[in-house]
Amino acid sequence: MSEPEQQVLNIPQPPDFIFKYRGNRQHPSRVVLEQENSTFILQSVKYPGLADQPKEYYKKWNIDEEKSRPYFNFTPEEKKMGGILAQFQGVPYPSKCFPFPEAVHALNMVKRITIWLIHMFASKALSPSFLGFAFTPRKQKLRAINNFVKYYQATSMMIMGPYYLDDHFYCSAARGTRKLLSVFFKEIGIEMYDQLAEIFAMFIEYDNGYRLRLEDAMSCSTKEQMLANPRKEIQRIVGIIASRELPGKESQSIKYINTGKLLSYVLLLPSIKRAFKKAMEEVDYTDLQLDDADRYHVLLWKDYNFLGKSIEDRLNTYINDIHKGNVPLRVTYKGQ
Repeated sequence: MSEPEQQVLNIPQPPDFIFKYRGNRQHPSRVVLEQENSTFILQSVKYPGLADQPKEYYKKWNIDEEKSRPYFNFTPEEKKMGGILAQFQGVPYPSKCFPFPEAVHALNMVKRITIWLIHMFASKALSPSFLGFAFTPRKQKLRAINNFVKYYQATSMMIMGPYYLDDHFYCSAARGTRKLLSVFFKEIGIEMYDQLAEIFAMFIEYDNGYRLRLEDAMSCSTKEQMLANPRKEIQRIVGIIASRELPGKESQSIKYINTGKLLSYVLLLPSIKRAFKKAMEEVDYTDLQLDDADRYHVLLWKDYNFLGKSIEDRLNTYINDIHKGNVPLRVTYKGQ
């Protein structure tokens, strides 16, 4: 399959009013990206699998730059979808979130730190230490945990601080994640509970791969199942994510498996389990699941078996069932 036609266009910086800390985005990551001549590419994609379709599918797109350029709708989350929406000509649903390159670069640094920590804490070598920690007096445990959180949050803020959004500009999944974790962290005694929860909300907001995988797996679950047996349900959800990764992407699965292991360990503690259930009771579970817009857009993601279906099956749904062969010009953006 030949490479899709490309238009190299500039992705605008979001307006200052959507950020929590305004006028503060002169960040090293921006300089690095500019020095590397990093650009965003808006692609008019001829979809994988179209080679099997009749010739009328092959007609060349007449690209009108102004009409095919996405525009970004920065509005408070007044509606269920809410957040930052990229709307495309001829596409029935907007694409959520706006992972612009400077924010993604900063986020990736914090993600790497977090993944390393998860791998370390989930390792078998530390299992005896967890047992010892479990029997440590609560006051000492909280002191150690809060010290760790303080330094982790400070490091994350130093890197990602310029890209924190004002609260009502997060997408529903990020808002739901933040509410869930904020209540949970507060219940277990973490002092910087909301600041810590916001870090993980940022992972959801600026990484569509994480967000959509989480929503895809959570759509196979219900709040009732989660409350009935949190450990079992989390392990099942992690298993769904791992099973839908494509062959050769085992490293992706390991991240989720280790996260599931770590959660399984801590949920053995009755106080942690109670806190988790209380947090889950307070969140709108549908915020953590795919909605109609997400289900539409994941039909074109080829690096993961969203909805439990192959890219070929999803393309058939997109091209033939939804658009009846008259596919719209597809414009996507990615770091390059």
